[in-house]
Amino acid sequence: MSTPTAFVQKLWSYSHILRDDALSYLMAEMERLLSVVEELDAEVSAILPKAFTGKLASAEASG
Repeated sequence: MSTPTAFVQKLWSYSHILRDDALSYLMAEMERLLSVVEELDAEVSAILPKAFTGKLASAEASG
């Protein structure tokens, strides 16, 4: 690394590595959050019909 150009090229290559790592991390977090949202959606979908038919109040009172 005797020239400033070589140093800049090396630094630039590190920035590409860091960018790729950050994108991988963000994608993994987005997938995790999507699975949480899907689980919550399933729970809400199971509760809402009971709430509209009045079964939710009787279930809460009994247990």
